[in-house]
Amino acid sequence: MLHAGERSKSGPSNITFNYCVFAGNKAFFGAGVALKIAGSELNTINQSSISFKNSLWLLNSGSAVDISQQVQNQMDNTFYSIPEFENCLFKFNSGSRTNTTGYKATFLITKIQVSFKGNNYFQQNRDTGLKIVSAIVTISENSSMTFENNRGSPAGAIALTGFSRIRYNNNVIFNFTENNGSTVGAIYYSSQDPHVFFSSHICFVKSSKRNPSNVTFYFTGNNPTTIFVTGLHSCRYACTKDDNKIPQNPFTNSSNNCLGQFYFNDSNKLHVVTEASSSKVVVKKISFTPGKGKKLPVTFLDDLGQDITEITTYYPQITTNYPHAGYTDKKITITSKIVGNNRLKLVGHPTAGNLTNLTLNVQGLRDYSVQIPIELLPCPTGYVLDESLECRCSAILDSEQWYNGITGCNETKMSVFLLPDYWLGYIGKADDLKISDSLYSGQ
Repeated sequence: MLHAGERSKSGPSNITFNYCVFAGNKAFFGAGVALKIAGSELNTINQSSISFKNSLWLLNSGSAVDISQQVQNQMDNTFYSIPEFENCLFKFNSGSRTNTTGYKATFLITKIQVSFKGNNYFQQNRDTGLKIVSAIVTISENSSMTFENNRGSPAGAIALTGFSRIRYNNNVIFNFTENNGSTVGAIYYSSQDPHVFFSSHICFVKSSKRNPSNVTFYFTGNNPTTIFVTGLHSCRYACTKDDNKIPQNPFTNSSNNCLGQFYFNDSNKLHVVTEASSSKVVVKKISFTPGKGKKLPVTFLDDLGQDITEITTYYPQITTNYPHAGYTDKKITITSKIVGNNRLKLVGHPTAGNLTNLTLNVQGLRDYSVQIPIELLPCPTGYVLDESLECRCSAILDSEQWYNGITGCNETKMSVFLLPDYWLGYIGKADDLKISDSLYSGQ
């Protein structure tokens, strides 16, 4: 823990780490370096500084660097500074050793300001390279930030949440190469405040100049997509010029872009995506077989009209229940509370022709949802509804002795296999299934 002495007697503190190696350390947080900073607003008075130059963070487990805001009045000593990292390399590090996903990052910054200068590299780290939580990161003039082969959740390279910002000066280069994340490879930004999302004109990436000079973003081979933002509203308006023209996509390499120049070197993938803002449903109703997963005929679209179904997570909900003769207390049950691959499985009693509503609530700030009529079908011929209210092949329920002659089932097609010369069908009522080796026996 670094501090500047008691608050009433504190003077300038200048601490510099030069040509240092932080390697092979293990901790729950900040295995390489852990800093508690009281704040940045008084740094102009105290003139305190802490900097890391030409240093290496290698194979640390529990995040290479963790910088967060100190809760004032809980400690006798306070330290005001803007930590600075110059010409540093972060390689083969992993994030927090806890199960909290929000803290899994190579370099974690929380509610504080941090500066980068010179040429800094994040390479082959096993959790998000740089995670910024309601914090500000500044990039000095004539600097570069390189992210290569990092992986993490939700992004491989950089993840920002809340009121976070990346501010940069002129002559700055960002390189993102072959980073992989659960949602995006390069940059993920999620606004957690409706005011920021709907009203703010401050983009999460911002030049300190109105017309930035030589600020360039390069993207190559980042998966599954490149940039994810909650919505484009704030970044669109941030780049509104005197002619009041609002750019549809502010992340381009147009000559008058106030954010810089963006170059995407992959032509076969989505580059900039947002939360779902609309959807397409190609059927009037969806029919489910109890217990069998089904890919939903729903397409989710983002602010740019792009298909983002594969990366959209939603929470399914049955909004109304159906009447069922003899089963007034029975309901359709959704087996999964969170769906990320657009497949859904329902169990329950058949709806006997009645429709109920399935609501898909998309994860995110917009509170977007889509409602679809559904029905639950009777089990296919040769299948029976078991105690878990799923359709099961009768051949595997030996103790029940449902139907002699059925030897197995094709679970993909939900069809049955019979012994030679056996027939299967209905006589009289539609639910009176018969199976026999004699067409005339009716047994």
